[in-house]
Amino acid sequence: ELFVWGARQSIGSQDPGDILVPLDAEELVRDASAGSNYTLVILNDRSAAVAGYIESLISYGGHFGVRGGDLARGVNSVQPIVNVMNLVGSVVAAPQFKQVVAGVETFEGSGKMHSVFIDVDGNVYATGNNNMGQLCLGDDDLRIIPRQIELPNNEMAISAAVGADFTLILTDSGRVYGCGSNELGQLGLGDDVMSTNLLDNGNGLIGVTSISAGLDFSFLRTGEGLFVMGDNTYGQLCQITGGNPQRTPSKLIGDTISSFAVGMQSSYILFDDRSIQSCGLNIDGQLGDGTNRNNFDTSVKLDGITSDIINVYAGPSAKSAFFEAAKKKR
Repeated sequence: ELFVWGARQSIGSQDPGDILVPLDAEELVRDASAGSNYTLVILNDRSAAVAGYIESLISYGGHFGVRGGDLARGVNSVQPIVNVMNLVGSVVAAPQFKQVVAGVETFEGSGKMHSVFIDVDGNVYATGNNNMGQLCLGDDDLRIIPRQIELPNNEMAISAAVGADFTLILTDSGRVYGCGSNELGQLGLGDDVMSTNLLDNGNGLIGVTSISAGLDFSFLRTGEGLFVMGDNTYGQLCQITGGNPQRTPSKLIGDTISSFAVGMQSSYILFDDRSIQSCGLNIDGQLGDGTNRNNFDTSVKLDGITSDIINVYAGPSAKSAFFEAAKKKR
């Protein structure tokens, strides 16, 4: 079941006021992703749907994956994503999906963002803003409905992550391919590549098992440990770089972690001992350490929480985070 809270317009509700406590959306879902003023879900039948707010249909860039003629200015209730474009450019019925990834605005109020979908066969589709080539389609033209991305060597996508203007795709080869902006090293391609509109795995990492992206930085886990790359203005890479970006993957810690997640400009690492390290921007208290000070290395205060923490969650548009705790056996 899907429970929601927060800004109603982001889930397509026109009722007044914010949702202050979790509300049962009365939908069975397999996956969900919250972006800037919109939400993507995979329903129980593996179809994808979208809901949210559009400031202007004139500037709408396709991140909903639905044609503008089927949308309204303002709040849009849940709509199915019925079509995609395949590799040969034909519009076909949308497949069954296993993951949706909603994006974050390139800058606040721009309305420019993109979305990524993975189907049950491991094919990847992208739609929306493409000014930096972040749709991985070999050009910088926006797309209104999801367009299939050609993966190399018949590889299948395991998961995807998106930032403001870049995309990461993890395949069954254990490689991570990136496209879009690399101006701050968020793709891990070094100093010489500012952007790419085609998939590029020049980050050099192999054996990657999971990925997460913030506004303009990335975390990747391999069998060797956790690697970070991209912007570090607020210390969101959990290491000291003098505020400079990390342009190639840098090993942060060994493989002693349980899970990790990154928000817009903050990061969270759950260790095997169930402690949570947090770092980065903290203006809204999103580091959970009881302060509003930015920090490259602090800890979420877990005083009074006796249950074992088993996972942490955030997302590229998130200015908050949450964790999952196991219920104590009596």
